[in-house]
Amino acid sequence: MKLLNHDIGALAKKTASEVLDDNILGLSAETAYNFFFGLFPLLLFAGPLISLIGDRVEIFNSILMWMAPSIPPEAFALVQGVLRDVVFTKNAPGLMSLGALLALWAGAGMFSSLMSALNAAYDVTESRPWWRQKLISIACAIGSIIILLSATTVMVAGEQIVHLMARLLHLGTFGEVVWTIVQYLLAFALVVLFMSMLYVVLPNVKQGARSVVPGAIFAALFWAVFTYAFRLYVTNFGSYNKTYGTIGAVIVLLTWMYWTSFAILTGGELNSELHAGTGAVAGPDAGLGSGRVATHDGLPHSSAQPH
Repeated sequence: MKLLNHDIGALAKKTASEVLDDNILGLSAETAYNFFFGLFPLLLFAGPLISLIGDRVEIFNSILMWMAPSIPPEAFALVQGVLRDVVFTKNAPGLMSLGALLALWAGAGMFSSLMSALNAAYDVTESRPWWRQKLISIACAIGSIIILLSATTVMVAGEQIVHLMARLLHLGTFGEVVWTIVQYLLAFALVVLFMSMLYVVLPNVKQGARSVVPGAIFAALFWAVFTYAFRLYVTNFGSYNKTYGTIGAVIVLLTWMYWTSFAILTGGELNSELHAGTGAVAGPDAGLGSGRVATHDGLPHSSAQPH
């Protein structure tokens, strides 16, 4: 089977092989661990940032309402409890406070971990100075908040907008049904945009936005399918609370983060193989990649060479 001038079978086989060779399963566990400890400081920083555009409690509740169908119930309850007990308290740091800056620094750590893991997926060595790496991680942290807010606006406020447009343009029920489909497609597009941003800026590789789209789409699809399936399992068959007691919610959240990390890193492996020309039907230049991708220091990285 061929798609976009690539033999899908050969590409999938080589990507799966590289996932094992680069220890993506182990790196996913490491990244999930850092995600867990970076998530709540990031939420603590997001609180005062969101308060600039409206009531943070109301906006966070809208975000939770949108994300509820996509997160296992135990994990959702854990995040909701942290928001209630930490982010919404009177003692929560303000936007320009030292506490907020420290929270942002800690929250950016999850993207620093992901940066190292993606470098391993792309088979490159980090050559950028540490301060540049940290600035990139902080930018990704802030960007993740902006994209999450945008997706929430599309999903929550979009229904009100379409009702208004349906009345003004006399679209009727059909127009509302179309919007219901379109809003989910827009939300998915924002997830793909976020994944693409990670692949462009985090690994120490020079690459264009277009070249990372296949991996971003794969990662977003894998994440969406797994999240839905895992939620069904936890809701109907899982017994984490009975098995682990009060830490059951933590286990569920870490498991969800683990497979989220795995989806992102596997998408990075796919992009790396596309750049290397794996599966290209007429040589490396026939595919999406050029066959040689330089790192930010101008040198070609190892995955660009024939495997």
